[in-house]
Amino acid sequence: MFYICLYKAEESNLLDNAMIDEIELDTRNELLLKTLEELGLTKLESRVYLTILRKGICKSSEILTELKIHQPQLYDIILSLQKKGFIVIQPGKPKYYSAIDPLVIIEKRIHQLSELKSHVRELIQEIESSREMYTPHMWIIKGRQNMIAYAKKLIQQANVEIQILVDHITFSKLAEELVKSKLKGVHICLIIYPQEYDKSLREFLEKIKTVKLSPAGQFCLIVDSSVGMYGPGRLTTHFYDVGRDEYSILFDEVITAETLANYFYHLWASLKYLFPTSIDINEFPKRFVNHRSAVSEILKLTEAGYKVLAEVKGKWARSVKPFVGKGKVVCTESNPLCVTFTLETDDGKKVKVGGRVGQLHDVEADHITLFLEKI
Repeated sequence: MFYICLYKAEESNLLDNAMIDEIELDTRNELLLKTLEELGLTKLESRVYLTILRKGICKSSEILTELKIHQPQLYDIILSLQKKGFIVIQPGKPKYYSAIDPLVIIEKRIHQLSELKSHVRELIQEIESSREMYTPHMWIIKGRQNMIAYAKKLIQQANVEIQILVDHITFSKLAEELVKSKLKGVHICLIIYPQEYDKSLREFLEKIKTVKLSPAGQFCLIVDSSVGMYGPGRLTTHFYDVGRDEYSILFDEVITAETLANYFYHLWASLKYLFPTSIDINEFPKRFVNHRSAVSEILKLTEAGYKVLAEVKGKWARSVKPFVGKGKVVCTESNPLCVTFTLETDDGKKVKVGGRVGQLHDVEADHITLFLEKI
């Protein structure tokens, strides 16, 4: 009796294992069918191709029996699979069909797409070079995923500096691109909100270093003081409604960049650093295109005991004539109306350096390079 029960138990286990194997096989088949559809086959074409692939080589009667489809229908499918390069046909009576290795098909498709990419790039360059239409300076970007995609693209394009105010959820999507920019020498000022950020992001924040926390905020990204994005804070909260018509503004316009940079700077100046401030002398000389970022860096350097030298390229605010000067920074000024630093040039003259479209300074700076030496 014991042996009979043991035999039945073993038989039951074998049946269970067979059922599990069959379920796993069905799952793999479904995944493969979906992959074939991604490669351009219809559902029925995918089933026919998979049948031929499984058998290695077969004739029409075998496919008709297994899939229970009609001969005219199979005839059309076979011609389509041959045309798309998925099977080869051996002529004769009866005809035999053999499947092309799917990996070979994928490699061929990758090669075709690579050639197509190069061709499309050339066409786009030709179109852009001959374009005469007016390009707007502002665009409305709708949708959270679109906003993140455009933000990544702007971050990748940064050459000198990035100012970004962002919630920690969206920061998690942009963190890798920001770290890459930091590693290539781009100066980053990052404000992240709310203050209770996800601790898993700390590794990225430590790599960026120049980070401050804010209790609240609105998404703001400024790249090289010329392009950027702005969006309401509700875009990037845990509670956003996927059905809501979200938007952000993508801009390529100096006045907008200046206005947002001013807003960003005064918020930045009111907050404390997340990490203890430290000076990496290997980062210098350090370049800036935003005079406010330069002023912020000058304040940090002087507090750490460094004497700051600067080279400024721009123009005189009144005459609009070119200005190039180098010397020591003797003081800074920071208030809602004016953010400047005073440069004592090598010939002893003192000039007040500010940014674009300002009225309370002598020089409008386009490029600022800071040097340092220990006092």
